[in-house]
Amino acid sequence: MKKQKIVAALTAAVLVCTAGCSLGGTGEKNKDRSKNTVVNTHVTYVEGNSEKHTETGLESRNESFAALEIPDTAEYIADFLSDDEKRVFSQLYKGLSGFESSVELTEGVISKDDIGAFISMLTSACPYIDYIGSQYTICIDGDGYVTSVEVTYDKTAEEAQAEKEKLDEKVGEILAGIEQGWSDYDKVLYFHDSIILGCTYDDTADEPYSAYGCLVDERAVCEGYAKAMQILCTKAGIKCIPVAGKAYDGGTVQPHLWNKVMIDGEWTNMDLTWDDPVTDAGEDYIRYDYFGITDAECAKDHTADDNKFLSYPEAFSSGANYYRRNGLYAQEGDDISQMMCSSVTEAMTDGSGLARLKCADKEVYSNAEDTLFDENGGIIFDVLRRAYSQAGGDWSTSKYAVIKNDDLYTVTIILYRNE
Repeated sequence: MKKQKIVAALTAAVLVCTAGCSLGGTGEKNKDRSKNTVVNTHVTYVEGNSEKHTETGLESRNESFAALEIPDTAEYIADFLSDDEKRVFSQLYKGLSGFESSVELTEGVISKDDIGAFISMLTSACPYIDYIGSQYTICIDGDGYVTSVEVTYDKTAEEAQAEKEKLDEKVGEILAGIEQGWSDYDKVLYFHDSIILGCTYDDTADEPYSAYGCLVDERAVCEGYAKAMQILCTKAGIKCIPVAGKAYDGGTVQPHLWNKVMIDGEWTNMDLTWDDPVTDAGEDYIRYDYFGITDAECAKDHTADDNKFLSYPEAFSSGANYYRRNGLYAQEGDDISQMMCSSVTEAMTDGSGLARLKCADKEVYSNAEDTLFDENGGIIFDVLRRAYSQAGGDWSTSKYAVIKNDDLYTVTIILYRNE
């Protein structure tokens, strides 16, 4: 029985994902901020002369699973794999970590049709492995199962190790900022803000798709943001996994990567890239529209890709939602003007210059829009004056910008100081 060799070329196609919100008030518009690579595999078959492999020389199926090498960042994902798939995961992980040019795999486990999804699962679960080259070759047996993977690398082992040391140093610096008594919510919020404030979205960076690019070079795209969050949370003992999928904006569908994080025992969605927008006027600000949202909310502009080796946990709880946690969640019957006045007052007092409000549903959201910004000007300027009377300072009461997210029913007001 002959073995076949398959050459798979990975083509990276860079596409744009927009942040799904509109900017009013000053007429500015949100810039595209979330890009990601898409891997398209083009396969050609080359027949080899060797016979089908047996398990001679490979790890025994009776090997203790305690000996399998699976990193902390991948433990949750690996839990959903079968025993044989875990073994292949370990073999491939050890081979890639050791920069082996050819990695032998237990036969009869991963088919040639599934190897792409398996490798995608592994590389997303292992954020430190960011150095695989643009082409790999798989050898298959007569039944179509992969027996080995031949890999090329973009970096040498020494270069990768040097970058890992720098990345771990930066991760350690961020972790050192955690204060005693912080809850998991506090830690995740801290990681969220540290990444967004420290990284600039840049798809032209040297390593935009890695945690290294995000945390060390401080230039990355969505993949870098998500991997950085995954590493920080895992190091802090918080479960966090990447979610690969698509994002939607104005009818445009784009590839994207975000996270699911467990906070207070409940899974929630987190999209740091879409919380790091820049306006056309060049204003860089941090938002929390995608901090702690449910699957139902996330599904309004995000959809996870299907991968038979990935089982994403369901996120029903909104207990970790930023707006709910901070008293910025408006429900039917709430006094919108008073809630926004309190938010503006706090934004003036703490110096952030960002007042926020999230509405429970479309009806409450429409009411908030009509109340604050109707065609006659609404009450927003009255709100600014009332807040200023309480907070003081040098804030303007006649100028503002408003950013509205029609999908998640949020309103963010950017305040300005008097010139």
